[in-house]
Amino acid sequence: LLNFDYDHIYQTPISEILLPTTEINPIDTLSVAVGKLFLKNFGSQYVINEKVYLVGLITRKDLLRANLNNSNFQSMMASIIMTRMPNIITATPDMSVIEAGKLLLLHKVDSLPVVEKQSSRHAIGKITKNRIFQHFIEIGMKTINN
Repeated sequence: LLNFDYDHIYQTPISEILLPTTEINPIDTLSVAVGKLFLKNFGSQYVINEKVYLVGLITRKDLLRANLNNSNFQSMMASIIMTRMPNIITATPDMSVIEAGKLLLLHKVDSLPVVEKQSSRHAIGKITKNRIFQHFIEIGMKTINN
């Protein structure tokens, strides 16, 4: 029988398990976006303006949809197809794993930009369903090996 410290598993602040952001400029072409997403195997990237503010988000689904509907897909700018702020759900570094997980499930998304603090537009990382799953497995493996 495994003895889990549930507080440690679920109440860990996401600041401890953040992933780095993957960024693109609003004027970058979708061919640049495709290169960054697919070659580096990311599910989404953040559109960051010259003030380093999060202004949008592009997912693999966005790119696939844009590619199917447009003959000039490669030369379109990222800003044309991105989901725009304030329509992006964000997390803050002080949120617990369980709070972030609830947001991911509630909004049916695979990742959330993590911003400095509530209402901030400065993305400092991202939290994904896979990263939370990895967190659970890592703690489980430590418990089994001890």
